[in-house]
Amino acid sequence: MSTISTTATEAVTTTTAPPPGSFTVLQITTNNSSDDLPRISGDRVAWSGGGGSDGGLDWEVFTWTPDGGIVQLTTNDAYEENLEVSGDRVVWNANVGEGKDAVSKIFTWTPEGGVVQLTEGGSRDFDPDVSGDRIAWCSRPPGGVVDIYTWTPSGGAVRLTDSKYDNMYLAVSGDRVVWTRNQGRTNAYQETYTWTPAGGAVRITDNKTSDVFPTVSGDRISWCGLARWGTFGGGSWSGQAFTWSPENGVQKLSNEEGYFCAPRVSGDRVAWITRSKAYTWSPSEGSVLLTKDPSTCEEIDVSGDVVAWEGKADSADKQSSTDIFVWTPSLGVIRITDSRTEDLMPRVSADRVVWAGRGGTDGGTDPEIFVAVLVTGD
Repeated sequence: MSTISTTATEAVTTTTAPPPGSFTVLQITTNNSSDDLPRISGDRVAWSGGGGSDGGLDWEVFTWTPDGGIVQLTTNDAYEENLEVSGDRVVWNANVGEGKDAVSKIFTWTPEGGVVQLTEGGSRDFDPDVSGDRIAWCSRPPGGVVDIYTWTPSGGAVRLTDSKYDNMYLAVSGDRVVWTRNQGRTNAYQETYTWTPAGGAVRITDNKTSDVFPTVSGDRISWCGLARWGTFGGGSWSGQAFTWSPENGVQKLSNEEGYFCAPRVSGDRVAWITRSKAYTWSPSEGSVLLTKDPSTCEEIDVSGDVVAWEGKADSADKQSSTDIFVWTPSLGVIRITDSRTEDLMPRVSADRVVWAGRGGTDGGTDPEIFVAVLVTGD
């Protein structure tokens, strides 16, 4: 694969979002292709987008920085997906091979090294995450269960699990990897595990319920603990947010149960959604409700003290669009977007928020990539 710089989609426009002076919003892409699932680290944004310079219908990988503009990282017939970014390193999985022999493999890109394929063979490698130069992913061999692998430039690939049951929902921060392991094959409960080079693999939950969707920042881990088991995608189950640290062990953060509460964590701050309400927690503040009824919230993220989510300001308004909201301890809740189209999947890095929004300056209905930069006025 080669790295190709593109200029056809680099038009950037600036608008001022309310409240005045709080955020500046940049539309990064302006094209007729679907640009979706953006990720951000520092001032680098990366996403999967259709088309590109090769004109294909498959998804390619793109990245953007304020100084470098848009760079297309891949040109092939494979679907690049499950993309993540840390610093200047981008990772994703994509199909390799054709037809029934096609399998998913892990790739990474850096400005210095270009695109590198990290995995080979007949296993299906998927759902990578990255922190600095450490990458982790899930791998299922033919007829086998899913195990967790990690890779660094100096150490190569290392398998972290050797289980007769599936491992999933991994995340990585620094040298710490977290994931969920099934404790049986059919409707079994799941527990949360963590690994470090010094400590190896450690099980941190043991409660005969399902602990899923773990996330990690430094030594702090958070996850959704299911109060009762059901079937994903429509069953009767209820989740609450939990956190763990080496110093304090397991702590329950939420007193309200919700159908979906996949948390995010940054430093000692955790953010999650419960019953369409946004919450945050820190050791000094405890749990704080960020939204009030009749708002609805989905897909939350946090970086430092900045929390962002997608939601509707009024859940009773069936015609209202989904917008991007941000909260900080000093500014409270700020609505970044106020459009009649959907703004989705926010991700935060320091003072920057990125998301995919339909429409934009070209007036199309395809998703474009936007980034907002916090301006405090200091």
